[in-house]
Formats: sequence, structure tokens, C-alpha cells
Amino acid sequence: MLKRVGVLFMWVGLVSVLFCLQVSASTNLSFAIWINEPTEIQKTEDMFREYEKANPGISVTLFQQPYSGYHERIQVMAAAGIPPDIITTDRMYVPAFAEAGIIQPLDALVKADPDLDLQKDVTEIVSGTYLGRFYGIPIRGGPSVMAYNVAAFDEAGLARPVKMVADDNWTWETFVEVGKKLTIDRTGDGVPDRFAVTRTGTHIPVWASRIWQAGGRVLSDDGQTVLIDQPEAIRGLEYLVSLTWDHHIAPQPGEGADLKNGTAAMTYAWVSESINLANSVNFEIDLVMFPAGPKGYFHTAGGNPVAVSSATPHLQEAYHLAKWFAMDSGTRGLPASVKVLRRDYLPMLGQYVASPEQVALALQYPTRMEPKVHPKGPELEAAWVPLLQNAFEGRASVHEVVTNLANVLRAILSR
Repeated sequence: MLKRVGVLFMWVGLVSVLFCLQVSASTNLSFAIWINEPTEIQKTEDMFREYEKANPGISVTLFQQPYSGYHERIQVMAAAGIPPDIITTDRMYVPAFAEAGIIQPLDALVKADPDLDLQKDVTEIVSGTYLGRFYGIPIRGGPSVMAYNVAAFDEAGLARPVKMVADDNWTWETFVEVGKKLTIDRTGDGVPDRFAVTRTGTHIPVWASRIWQAGGRVLSDDGQTVLIDQPEAIRGLEYLVSLTWDHHIAPQPGEGADLKNGTAAMTYAWVSESINLANSVNFEIDLVMFPAGPKGYFHTAGGNPVAVSSATPHLQEAYHLAKWFAMDSGTRGLPASVKVLRRDYLPMLGQYVASPEQVALALQYPTRMEPKVHPKGPELEAAWVPLLQNAFEGRASVHEVVTNLANVLRAILSR
């Protein structure tokens, strides 16, 4: 009897040791992401449970909250020495997080990864890059494009923009020609009842893309040199201003234009907005790239990288979870994976617009992030918004505005 008890205790002890070894071998990874829709919380939890099944020994703890206050909380956690292992980051915060050492570059891990080719496999990598280093695969992205009322083009006897793209004829010049035919004064009072395009404002993809399409820049690649007062940048802004004041195919102050109510034939939109936009109107809309400027097509990148904490003790495991979530989890928004984009997303988008391939086409051309993706981004934006608005609303010439603006921006960068 005593022998059996001894054997029993030996087995219990062995099981206990094995259990302890199993527990110690388990790796818990904390994953941070903002979630604004409550229904997405359980979906995200379910994704991680599937990941755990496929990766024994890994457990994932979800850290989530709405966008408001999310990045501030990450900064507090990092300062306290308890940051999440994986941090989904709004691209606007990448410079600050990188400079503060909250997130780390992944170039070495990507280079050593035989299953990932950033150029071939990922839809858009610009939003995950800062000062030439790669911090994470961007999700929920997509370029800024144009949405248009298909019937407006058909009624005017115009070729649809996607046909002009196919014919290599969707340019600044044809945009003006088409715009004049789409702008209609039905009442004869001298004020158009429908404009070709919505108001020119300080939404960055609208004005920055024109600068890039003209071969100009707002800032240098390292963010230290102001270039907005160079001839190419001025040319891009002058073209944009001409749509309102020379050609009057965009509304002037006091005039309105909205795609949804039929007072504009075209508008600017992030790809992520296109489905909601299609669902909000009772007519057919389609998507097209921004027209090409003197230096061709150029678009604004719109992704948010899944980054890895500089403090994680589980670098390899955190990298693989970050990559999986971005590429293979089925997270909502425009997929980071080129394969998933073509296999799943474009057919789904095709239920709402006739030319979803315009999204993939836009991603094949050069993209840049908004110039406010900078360690001093808020200060820079606060400087250029009112000054550019003076040019767009006709209160000052583009040359006057950029001369003043360049001086202000240089002062900010020198501090």
C-alpha cells in the first residue's frame, strides 16, 4: 500500500513538473489596437484564439480601446515600462513613437524572413516606413482616390475616367476639359448648379498630391528641409487653385458642391470611405485614380503599421504575430496582403463600384505619406492650414503664400 502511495505521489510530482514546464514554455503576447466598433472586439478576440490554436505555446492578450486616447495611453504604458508587445500605430504617430524608442525597426527580421517580400507581397509599405527604416506592415490603408457620379459623365457624352486612364489620357489638362463640360448652370444665374469637383480645401491628399504630381515636395525625405517654395511645388499648387479661380470647375467661397446631393460630379476620398459613400447615394458611383500631372500619377498612402515594441522580450514571436495579423488574419479594411487584396477585397469592392481595379492600379504608382507625418507634424499642420486656405480662397497668390509659409516652416524645424 505504501509502495502504491509512493508511486502515486511520484506520478503526481512528475505531472506537476511537466505542467510547470508547459506553463513556463508558454509565451504570452499583448497586442494593442484601437477598436471603435464594439462588434469588432469579439471578432478580434476570435482571430487571436485561431492564432493560438495554430501556434501552440503562444497566448495573446488583446489590449483595445476606442481611438480617442489610445496613443496617449500607449505612451503612458511605455513610460511605465509595460508597453504591449505589438502596437498598432496610426501612421501619424510613427515618427514620435520611433524617436521615443517605443517601437523598433524590423528591417533585419524582414530581411531574414524567407516568407515575406515587402515589395511583392505587401500592398503598401510607405506608411510603415520612417527615415528609411521599416517599422511595421500597414493595415486599414489604401490610397486616396476620386469617386465620381457615373451618370454625370454619361449624360455629358464624356468617356468615363477609367477609360481615360486606360487610354493614358487622364491628365491635369483633360481633367480641366472634362470639368468644364460637367460644370452646369441650369438656371442661367451665373452660378453653377453642379460643379465638376468638390471644394479645394486643406485636406492633405488633395493639395500634397498635386505638388508631388508636378515633381515637387513639401519637405525633404529626412523632414529637415523645406521645399514647398520650389518651382515644382508652386506649379502644383497653382494648378489646384486654377480649378477654382481660372476655370471655376470647383466652388468658390459661398458656393457649395457635394457629390451626395448631385451638386458635384466628383469628389476626393480614401479607398476606405468608398463603400460607405456608395451606400449613401441613390446613383452609381465609381472610383478612379487622381489625374496624372507633369510627372505622372502620385497618390497619398493611407495605412497604419502593426509595429513591435522595443521592450518586448519575445521579439521573434511578436514579429510573427504582427505579420500574421497584418497579412493573414482577415482584419477589416484594405488588406495588407497583395494576394488577399486581389482574391477577396477587390471582388468585394466590385459589389459597390464598377472599377475596383483602380485601387490596385493606384498602388502600383508612387505613394507618399502626408507631410504632417513628422515629429513636429501638429506644428507644421497648424502653420500651413490657414496660409494655404488664403490661396485656395483667393485672398493671396500662391507665390505669396508659399514664400511666407516656407519661412514659418523653417522656423519650426529650426527649433
